Amino acid sequence: MDAIPIGTGPDGPLAVPIGFSTLIGGLPGSGKSGTLRTILAALVQRPEVAVLAVDGKSGLELGLLGPRAAVLVTDQSSTIDLLRDLETELLERGAKLRDRGLTDWSEDLGPRIVVAVDELAVLTDAGTRGDEIVRTGLRRLAATGRALGVSLLAATQRPSAESIGTGLRDLVPVRIAHPVARRTDATMILGELPDGPSAEVLPLEPGRCLVRLDAERIIRSGRTRYTSPDLLRRLARESSAPAWRLSPPPSPEDCTVVPAARTDRSPAILEALRDGPSTIPALSRRLNRPDREIRTELRTLADLGLVDRLDGSRWTSTSSTPEPATTAARRSSTADRPPPDRHPTRTRP
Repeated sequence: MDAIPIGTGPDGPLAVPIGFSTLIGGLPGSGKSGTLRTILAALVQRPEVAVLAVDGKSGLELGLLGPRAAVLVTDQSSTIDLLRDLETELLERGAKLRDRGLTDWSEDLGPRIVVAVDELAVLTDAGTRGDEIVRTGLRRLAATGRALGVSLLAATQRPSAESIGTGLRDLVPVRIAHPVARRTDATMILGELPDGPSAEVLPLEPGRCLVRLDAERIIRSGRTRYTSPDLLRRLARESSAPAWRLSPPPSPEDCTVVPAARTDRSPAILEALRDGPSTIPALSRRLNRPDREIRTELRTLADLGLVDRLDGSRWTSTSSTPEPATTAARRSSTADRPPPDRHPTRTRP
């Protein structure tokens, strides 16, 4: 597995494997942000990696990525929306693997996605009902994402049961602890510690750390390399992002009126679905159209009531003889005729 060198230790170089979720924790001034930037600096130089940025510091840290980040969100509400979009992405990637008889993601299927989260505690320990939604979404991502080419890179200076929790920590195989105040903080990052060094006794020197790779079940000590904000900004500006974007769901304004032009290619999709339920990858191959174009069209058709999602990955037609949107519009505007009782245009709440 390809790895990113992050520093050195008594036993040699320190490195973290690409594609595995990573948790970083430490006090302010301990080097946590420098380590996060070191990993990101390596990732942005890989054109096969898409970075989704979630910054609890109002964009001060991950805003350095500029347009190299496919998405940048800075509050809990937007983070919840992003996690819901990612859940759809995971379902579609899973369907694509099943359709091809594969068990692991590869770059020829699409980019690897890294969800970078800075100051996790702001988003999961905010004292709101959204805290558990964010924690649940991150746990699901960490649990299922690796085989689907999606991983989590999260950092916090407040490693607590409320902000991280053992449920999330135990799903993250790579854990980096910079100096912390208490042994309980070190345990929350690294897990139960064997006899030996602990992060609360590390001197508060930037970069000093303990690294636990779950596959090895051992803890390594060392010092991570520092990457400055200016260097990360420059590398991100000079790097190429994959030709990919996470498509957000349509806004309520987009869903109120659906122009006929958006469904001008719908008959082919509807015809395919009349043969039985199908997934987006299968429709993409059958119609020779990009997955994302198919997904957008299906969302439009779902708003019109013409298709429905069965189980998160399969779609079906709601009628064997669907009525075109333009015909429905003409009928609904004729006063002496009853309104259509099928396929009404729906608005999102």
